[in-house]
Amino acid sequence: MVGFKYKMSNIQAAIGCAQVERIDDLISRKREIFRAYQGGLAGVPGVSMNSEPTGTQNGFWMPTVVFEESTGVTTERLTATFAAENIDARVFFHPLSTTPPFAGSPGGKWAGNISDRAINVPSFHDITEIEQRRVVQVVREICVA
Repeated sequence: MVGFKYKMSNIQAAIGCAQVERIDDLISRKREIFRAYQGGLAGVPGVSMNSEPTGTQNGFWMPTVVFEESTGVTTERLTATFAAENIDARVFFHPLSTTPPFAGSPGGKWAGNISDRAINVPSFHDITEIEQRRVVQVVREICVA
């Protein structure tokens, strides 16, 4: 069994409390960042992003660009391209069913290979429109390469 002992110091707790006081502003900014990416990538064939089903509100903590299998885009290509452009994009999380503690567990239909063709794009709160447009341009270039 895997386990972690997560404990906070008083300072970490104080920072957490301060962040909770401004949670609406933080989420609003994350949603704004996501919408800019979504708008910039609208109409790009074979590309999708985080969903927001009816009746829910996604906090858009980490905007993720997912490429359809038919595009042939791979995580290796994504990370190499973003690294060459000096953009800190991160690979999508591998499904827990692929880790040793869950070996032999049935994997989900959708979780199996999404990490092989998705990337988390930068979404820090101070990201500028210019920086976001650059990320969008790189994604668009990947799609036509």
